[in-house]
Amino acid sequence: MKWRADVTLALSVLLYAVTWQFDLYLSAYPNGFWAFNPFAWQLLFVFGAWCALSGARRMSRILSSPVTMWIAFAYLAFAFFVTMTWHFPQLGFLMPPVGLNLLISSYRFGKPMTEVARASFPMVLVLLAGVMLITYVPPLTTWLPHLFIR
Repeated sequence: MKWRADVTLALSVLLYAVTWQFDLYLSAYPNGFWAFNPFAWQLLFVFGAWCALSGARRMSRILSSPVTMWIAFAYLAFAFFVTMTWHFPQLGFLMPPVGLNLLISSYRFGKPMTEVARASFPMVLVLLAGVMLITYVPPLTTWLPHLFIR
């Protein structure tokens, strides 16, 4: 790894791709199922080592670009909304499992899925505005407790 980091990374990606393509896995006791694929973990480990050795320097232009920043922001926003569904199950209709909800709604109401998705989009904006308002205007959420504290 130290002398041929690029080759090691390429072989790691190849190993991961082959195991994914041919459904290869390590057996586990007692039921033969791994919750976390060791081949995915080895790829992450090798990628981290590659970045530590020299890869991060070579990728610095990509990592500091505005496009990468926006992709990272979109990922964090998506992760935030997924996490919010744990606390507010109603938001689950807006997250990736929404595909199933959209499919069922589309079938039930006899409308195309794109029409059902477009119809739910205004609610997404209302919920987003509500989250932003509550987050950035604290008096909206703290006025009631202040009534009882005084």
